[in-house]
Amino acid sequence: MIIPAILEKKPEEIRRKISLVDGQCEYIQIDIADGKFVSESSYANIEDIASLEPISKLEIHLMTDHPEIYVEERYQSIFKISAHIEAKGIEDFVRKAVEKRYTVGVSVKPETPLEDIDRLPGGISFVQFLTVRPGKQGTEIIHDVFPKISSFKETHPGIRVQVDGGINEQNLSEVLKLGVDDVVIGSQIFDSENPAGMLAKLKEIN
Repeated sequence: MIIPAILEKKPEEIRRKISLVDGQCEYIQIDIADGKFVSESSYANIEDIASLEPISKLEIHLMTDHPEIYVEERYQSIFKISAHIEAKGIEDFVRKAVEKRYTVGVSVKPETPLEDIDRLPGGISFVQFLTVRPGKQGTEIIHDVFPKISSFKETHPGIRVQVDGGINEQNLSEVLKLGVDDVVIGSQIFDSENPAGMLAKLKEIN
């Protein structure tokens, strides 16, 4: 599955980008960055984001120091939510998000060892491997993460594997060969002249 990703500072830009692909994909990922866990910051009002209620389902990727504060409430338009395994409060985030009946994931920086994932509380449905340094879109893919993805896929067949970062029309086939379930793509879709057409092209490759 191809999941378009949006990282924006202004809510009107989030709405505009959603409208470009809404209904043409199962999920749209909204990235929330706090300017602390990563150097970049984005629009972070999750209640406002949840109020958008697009046709496609919303997924939230938290690049924040304290992701647990974003799951105090259960927002009906948000179906999936992930936070970084390296963040403070990640255990509380997982417990709270599972209790709220989200589809819960953890995101993993390129340098983080796989062993850290197995130390978390149960209830995780997917792992999102970052193939770039988190916080910016449009950066180049880090191929060194590929062996880690393959290894995790082999040892954890019951958990969906999602990949995010630097993926485009040229390297998508290479990423898919790793056996991943979902691929998150931002710049390739939204920087193109025809985002809906680019999404359709990527879906054909998938």
